[in-house]
Amino acid sequence: MFGIPRLAVALAGSFLLTLALPVSLHSYVPDPRSVRGQRGAPEGEPQPPDPRFAGLSRALGLAFLSRGFGRAGDLWFRPEPARTRLALALGSDSRYVAAATELRHSLSGALDRSGWFLAFGSLVRLSGGNAGAEPRLLQQRMVVGRTWRHADLQLTVQAGLSRIGLDSLATTLTGRAERLGLVAAMQLWHDWPEGGPAGLRFIQLALEADRAREGVTAIARISFSLGASSLALGPECLASAGERWRLGPLTYRDPYRHLRLGAHASGLRLGRASLTLSAGALFDSREKPRPYAAFGLVFAY
Repeated sequence: MFGIPRLAVALAGSFLLTLALPVSLHSYVPDPRSVRGQRGAPEGEPQPPDPRFAGLSRALGLAFLSRGFGRAGDLWFRPEPARTRLALALGSDSRYVAAATELRHSLSGALDRSGWFLAFGSLVRLSGGNAGAEPRLLQQRMVVGRTWRHADLQLTVQAGLSRIGLDSLATTLTGRAERLGLVAAMQLWHDWPEGGPAGLRFIQLALEADRAREGVTAIARISFSLGASSLALGPECLASAGERWRLGPLTYRDPYRHLRLGAHASGLRLGRASLTLSAGALFDSREKPRPYAAFGLVFAY
């Protein structure tokens, strides 16, 4: 069975291969610089591109990407013309029901501009598992990140501290109630505000490594526009893996491999909030496939 280092290399390779998709569409992407005031664009003059990021874009072969990013994004990554964003999510895989929250605050202006931010997140299991219906805090994290925006491309890099809450059995075996470690993540998003080739709306890629969880996660989403509507639909894929947890000769968690394949709908508006829905099948390395469903709300202010 592959270990975390090999798995991380494989996920990174898949990440880079997926990046070739927007590059191959270069000659088909219309130049939106001739279009002013597109849907969701910030008021006033656009922010000049960061020359350092422009160099990085050319190095990646992505200099063709054009104005504005993520104006109909999804649960965790949708930028808003505000300094603070609250994201709420509820999901179930037929065994567990869990709720997640993230509060992100810009440290250098509006969230729809390049700059630094601070984010706090938590994950709570509401029911399921050995604890029955008893809620249990699964994870907390605090990260500092930096966002660069250049035309229709956004790059976000973040790092911080992650805390995993152990269940009663693991606490009894180890004498510990938590695991602490560093977490780091990066994400890329390319957006076509007025619709791209073949009706493409956005492409999202993310990669995360969490030392407290001893795991890595990769996410890919593609979305297609539905005519003039802000609603966008498309497939999603999430792959995650974790190593064995040990304390000396004691093993208190076995390795796992998860693959989630499904579809998502984003761009739904409920007043000032943005709604995202997703559903599909979860494939586990040790269990039979089972369905999952999730929805989330994002509020910006």
